[in-house]
Amino acid sequence: MHPADPQTTTIDIDIEVYRAIETRRKSFGQSPNDILRETFGLSASVQPAQTPAPLRPTRRTGAFVFVLQGERFAAGSLKEAYIDCLRELSVRDPEFLDRLSHRRTRTRRVVARHGGDLYLRSPQLAGKFAVPLVDGWWVDTNVSRG
Repeated sequence: MHPADPQTTTIDIDIEVYRAIETRRKSFGQSPNDILRETFGLSASVQPAQTPAPLRPTRRTGAFVFVLQGERFAAGSLKEAYIDCLRELSVRDPEFLDRLSHRRTRTRRVVARHGGDLYLRSPQLAGKFAVPLVDGWWVDTNVSRG
């Protein structure tokens, strides 16, 4: 049991289970718990509203916010904010991911239909850095500020 909330239990999951949960995500506001409740046919849980924290210029985990067309979105890490932003852009523009898939650096793509297609020279990196995005799209999360 989680010490702060006797109704919560923490479990460890592997990356394959995490990816399976993420592929079922329908909105950015869904938590992994919400996704599992829906998957198992359980009623939605009620959670208190959260106030987005201010932007931070670091890579640490915590509370991060990005703003897209005047709308604020909260995320627990810069990586999560990056993925959520791509998801939101794909919702707002159904052709966005297809157009983005044609853009690449010398060694990788930002998004692709298959995780291994993200890494042009090193497809084995997909097992470590490719994350399901939406509807069969994958995103490269091995990014830096550089």
